[in-house]
Amino acid sequence: MLVNTRGFCTKQVEVKSLYIRTKISINRKGLKAFAVFLLSIFAGIRYKAVSGIGCRSPPLNLDFQKNSDWR
Repeated sequence: MLVNTRGFCTKQVEVKSLYIRTKISINRKGLKAFAVFLLSIFAGIRYKAVSGIGCRSPPLNLDFQKNSDWR
């Protein structure tokens, strides 16, 4: 009777370990998807920052009409 009980317990442990392995692999897939999502947001922010540099207007204190020394 004791052997059957031990055998049953080891089978439960094996099933639990398979369940934990499945759970870990699902968590890895979710973590990978989350990392890709964060990288895509970061890349989008970096692209907007780099592409926005060429569209800046000059500072307001640079008025070329007043500072024309060549006239």
